[in-house]
Amino acid sequence: MSVMTHLHSTPDFVPFDPTPRQREILDHAFELVQQTGLAHLTLRKVAERVGFTEAAIYRHFPSKSALVDALVRTLGGRLLGPIRELAADRSQPPAERVERMVRHHVAVLRATGGLPIILVAEALATGDEELMVRMRSVMG
Repeated sequence: MSVMTHLHSTPDFVPFDPTPRQREILDHAFELVQQTGLAHLTLRKVAERVGFTEAAIYRHFPSKSALVDALVRTLGGRLLGPIRELAADRSQPPAERVERMVRHHVAVLRATGGLPIILVAEALATGDEELMVRMRSVMG
C-alpha cells in the first residue's frame, strides 16, 4: 500500500496527555528532531539530553516508535485543539474563523520550528508509511 493510500485511510486523531516527565523528554526530543532530523533521533540521544540513562527513557517510552507517536500526538494537540474551538465558534463569520485557524497554524509552525513540515517531509523522503499514518491522524 502506498504512502498516499495510507494518508487517506487513517483513524481520527487521538491526543496524547503526557506526564510531567514525559513532557520533559518530549521537549528534548522535539529539539533533537529540529536540529538533526527524525532519522537521527535515538532514545540514547534523548536520554543524554535529559540527563537519564537510556534504560530510564524506556520506562517512559518503550521504543523510538512510541516516542515518535507521542511527538506527533502532542504536536497534533497543539494544532487541533484550538482549531476545533475556532471552527465551532459560530459567533464569527466563516472567513474570520478560517483566518484565525490559519494564524493559529502559522503560530504553531513558528513555535515548533516547522516540526510538522519536517515530519511530513521525512516521512515522504524515507517512505516511512507508519509516520505518514500518524501525521494523517493530525492532518485529517
